[in-house]
Amino acid sequence: MGLKEHIEVWLSFSKKERYGIYLILFVYAMMWFIPFTFTREKVPEDILEVLPLDSMASRGGLVLGDSLRNSRPLSNSQSHQRDEEHYSSGRLPPSAAGSFSGGPPRAAIGSSAPSSFTSPRRSPPRANLLDLNLADSVALERLPGIGEKLSSRIVRYRDRLGGFVRMQQLEEVYGLHDSTLALILPYLRIDPAFVPQKLHINRVDLDVLGRHPYAGYALAKMLLAYRKQHGKFESIDMLINAAMGDASKIEKLVPYCSFED
Repeated sequence: MGLKEHIEVWLSFSKKERYGIYLILFVYAMMWFIPFTFTREKVPEDILEVLPLDSMASRGGLVLGDSLRNSRPLSNSQSHQRDEEHYSSGRLPPSAAGSFSGGPPRAAIGSSAPSSFTSPRRSPPRANLLDLNLADSVALERLPGIGEKLSSRIVRYRDRLGGFVRMQQLEEVYGLHDSTLALILPYLRIDPAFVPQKLHINRVDLDVLGRHPYAGYALAKMLLAYRKQHGKFESIDMLINAAMGDASKIEKLVPYCSFED
């Protein structure tokens, strides 16, 4: 087969194929022509040009510095002069527009009168505060920002500690962020007479002492080894010596320790 025959084979189309090609060409032509039938407006040449802020302001006939100056609050004398101009022209001044439009009157700009909408959150009376060591998970769940999971974690951590002796201990609860802690502290209290559950340091075993959050098994082994070698603990200094002189490890644990036999 010669070149001419090959070309005729490649470029020959059936009747259905020709109709398909005509349809595709027609659709393409319509897609190209339709946009021109819906708009006659001239597209700006600089529509995709990125301009700095000051150039954009000057193109709109407004200088950026002027707009900022116009947005500054007016002094009392300027505000009074502006209201006089509105009254003389028979228009309602902006400072009084709110009282005639059905809404609350707007305070004058620069006024030092306090607003009821910006008053700080007040703490509930002390008699209504929630005792942190007596509240159950249901009561804690009612606090702002505390859900079912956080309330359960607070109770479980309280049980592991033997009770809270400081509000700052809530920071140690997993998942309790500072923002949430700031919300709930005004609603909580710790009874000054509260006595936490004590660890009898002279007869506690490794398992109980090691599970306390402020001890852990590493410190518990050191304390029990020291007790076995030197006898019972009689003071905080002996606990510090048992912790190799690291008072920071003992400071948190001391409120939960009892030196009684």
